[in-house]
Amino acid sequence: MVMHITQQKELLEEMRRMELMVTQRTNASRQLMTLQFQLTLLEKIKEAQSGDPKIQEFRNQVKARLRTDMQIHGDGTLRLGDRICVSKGDVRREVLSEAHNSAYSIHSGGTKMYQDLKQRFWWHR
Repeated sequence: MVMHITQQKELLEEMRRMELMVTQRTNASRQLMTLQFQLTLLEKIKEAQSGDPKIQEFRNQVKARLRTDMQIHGDGTLRLGDRICVSKGDVRREVLSEAHNSAYSIHSGGTKMYQDLKQRFWWHR
């Protein structure tokens, strides 16, 4: 089954894009294949935005045209300019953790990390 999936290039690319992971567990007489779905950071931020009263207040102000510095992006997220608004709590900690621990980031000090985060993310206070 794994060979069959991995030989289909388009499907494999789509699975990578969706951040799907195929795991294989072998039992003495059978194999169990599972797909594990994990939300992307953007999806987690969107989900957190929907439950954040302050962000909902900002969203309502944008809809009522009382705020012109923010907009509702095409993907449904609230943004301040080009920066996505991040709710406090777990998702904000995850953004900070990704910036600090990710293999794709270079942590060259707090000021540099802050400047990098500031370009893409915004949060209240």
